[in-house]
Amino acid sequence: MSYVGYEQTPSARGGQIRLDAISEAWALVRQQMGVWVLAMLLYFVILFAISAIVSALSGGLTPTTPPSNPGPAYVISQLGRSSGNNIVSTVLGAFFSAGIFRMALKQLRGEQIGVGDLFSGGDAILAMIGANLLTGLITLAVALIAIVPMAFMIAAQNSFAWIPAIFIIIAVLFINARLFLVAPIVADGRGGALGSIKQSFEATGGQTLNAFLFMLVLGLVVMLGVLACGVGLLFSFPIAPLAIAIVYQDLFGLGGSMPEPRLNIPLPPSSAYGSGAPGLPGQPPAYGQTPSDMQGRGNAMPMPPLPPGKDSPPPAPGQMDQIQM
Repeated sequence: MSYVGYEQTPSARGGQIRLDAISEAWALVRQQMGVWVLAMLLYFVILFAISAIVSALSGGLTPTTPPSNPGPAYVISQLGRSSGNNIVSTVLGAFFSAGIFRMALKQLRGEQIGVGDLFSGGDAILAMIGANLLTGLITLAVALIAIVPMAFMIAAQNSFAWIPAIFIIIAVLFINARLFLVAPIVADGRGGALGSIKQSFEATGGQTLNAFLFMLVLGLVVMLGVLACGVGLLFSFPIAPLAIAIVYQDLFGLGGSMPEPRLNIPLPPSSAYGSGAPGLPGQPPAYGQTPSDMQGRGNAMPMPPLPPGKDSPPPAPGQMDQIQM
């Protein structure tokens, strides 16, 4: 059995987190290379321009030397400057994150994508911001569990004070591995801030190690673009949302752009049907329109010619003629 026009099976993979989703994502980037590169260029330019504007409005583009005795006014100005930058980056990050993942999901589902999809996440800003804040709070809460005993151990000059630090790193990696599907869930409209976190935890259940390895390799692939003088990010950055979107579709059992499979069996030529039968030339006659059709569906056997003087065929075997009295 083969599939017409395709070299792979349909997108259902059994709900596994697959490393080969990264190579599939790169293949999708190459299919729409111009659209993705232009979208990423516009994305980075907008982020840089707005960040520069906010920095200029909140005290200048270059950092100032703090005074020897900083007063309340200086502290307030620095807090306002950092708060403004954080708010703007949070809103922009949520807006473009939703747009980029929607763009990736559209391509997976066989729809036409464009640079304008980058700005399609306006209705998901609040849910994305809430999900990001909750994810940060969960990570912070887990880290605090280890920070408190580590502080006591450092104060007591305990030689094992480094153990809680290792726990913090492992816990943060664990949280990120279980929550990497939050963004596509929100962008696809399947859940809000809290619902997306719950769904991501459930979907990645039992696959924490696979999720960790997937995110680790994906991060290394994206970082290769940074090594190429930063320009490579235009090509490597789209791999991340596309790869995550592929895993998201696999785990949630969503249909991609792959149509239903069809058997590659050629139809018989039109001459096989003969000619002169009722219907269109070269087409088979409708069932029941020829005298040779039998009662069994699809079975057609030629009938013997009628003897002279007979107007009807002989009775079928097993039937009796009517007795004439």
